[in-house]
Amino acid sequence: MTIDPNTPVLVGVGLIQQKEEDPRKAKEPVALMIDAAKAAGADAGPADLLTELENIYVPVGRWRYRNPGKLIAEGIGAQKVKSISALPGVSQQTIISDACTSIARAEISKAMVVGGEAGYRLLRAGIEGIDLEDTVSTDLADVVLKPHEEMQPDYEKDSGLGRMPVGYYAIIDNAFRHAPGTNHR
Repeated sequence: MTIDPNTPVLVGVGLIQQKEEDPRKAKEPVALMIDAAKAAGADAGPADLLTELENIYVPVGRWRYRNPGKLIAEGIGAQKVKSISALPGVSQQTIISDACTSIARAEISKAMVVGGEAGYRLLRAGIEGIDLEDTVSTDLADVVLKPHEEMQPDYEKDSGLGRMPVGYYAIIDNAFRHAPGTNHR
């Protein structure tokens, strides 16, 4: 059997976690994403793989970087990268599918999908009243993926529960607990 040379293959995975109590010592999100990218590169094997990346996809998080893909590319030594940011409402699977489709169509040969947050750092900074100073990134990503439609339908907006899912989870949990024939009581 012959395998198409443009068959997308996952070759490396990296995961970084931190739980630093002092928010001033904790790494900012882009530093964690760079560490995760380097860990994925090490997992993949070839030392030059990261420098050969063509696309870096980043789902937008709670940080203010306008072009996180560029910051990550600089942090891993990738010179010729198209940075692609996905706004909230674009699913993670959409980002992965776009990378795989670009490879399958022979538009590119190497891509990375990387995301990251430093939520505990934000929480600790808020509790301690510390203003955090993160890397500044003001230029836009080369490509900004936007959701095709509004994530929250009008009836949810009008419900008064806000935009965060936690209120909806409570309602769903209550519905399950009170549904006939369920053991969620």
